[in-house]
Amino acid sequence: MAEELLPKPFTQPRDGQTDLPLPEKELPAHATVKEEPVNLPQKQTNIGTPAHPFPTFLPKKLAILALILIGLIFAAGVAFKYFEQRKLNAITDFETCAAAGYPVAESYPASCRTSDGRSFTQILSEEEKKKINTPDLTADWQVYSGDYYSFKYPKSWIPYASGEKQGAY
Repeated sequence: MAEELLPKPFTQPRDGQTDLPLPEKELPAHATVKEEPVNLPQKQTNIGTPAHPFPTFLPKKLAILALILIGLIFAAGVAFKYFEQRKLNAITDFETCAAAGYPVAESYPASCRTSDGRSFTQILSEEEKKKINTPDLTADWQVYSGDYYSFKYPKSWIPYASGEKQGAY
């Protein structure tokens, strides 16, 4: 019963196959096998060129699409430059420069510099100008001028000659 479950050895050739002889059973002991060289057709390959080179041309639709894309990128660059130049030409004072987003120097009065190098300074009112201009404390002083020097002194000072000459003669 167990022998029925085991696979039977192959004895019949399949469709179109011939059964090869087993060397230990079917060949006589004195028989020799003659080996003949097999001449296979040699495939000539050129190492310099690949068997399947990449195509050197693009399909027409892809080439047209690439040209349109390049043209659109170029047109966008020209439009950006044009509108940027228009924006720069519209800046004529400090307020428009600062409103356009250009850097403002933290000085007093403040100044703004555009990307093309122009600089605009904040205009101060007369009251603001008076605040930053320090008064000259010596404006009402007297001035003495000699041959070699001059100096200022307050009006309340009264110069006088002491009578003695100072210095080495």
